[in-house]
Amino acid sequence: MFAHIRGIVDDIQADRAVLEAGGVGYELQCSAATLKTLQAGAQAKLYVHFHLSQDMVALYGFATVDERAMFRRLIAVTRVGPKLALA
Repeated sequence: MFAHIRGIVDDIQADRAVLEAGGVGYELQCSAATLKTLQAGAQAKLYVHFHLSQDMVALYGFATVDERAMFRRLIAVTRVGPKLALA
């Protein structure tokens, strides 16, 4: 659905960041490694994974394509969900 989002880092929390692009604030769940690369007020490009399940819709953001690919491999494993894959 989304390959990446480029914009200004609006907010950084312990497990997520808000990236503003085109007047829209996108909340992205992120790994600690990705969050360390971000700085509030700076431009950033995050590679995105759109996740849809019975109980949630979420965007996951990654600093590199390789990190996103590893996340996708992990969540393909039975009983490994997005939260565990980010840990």
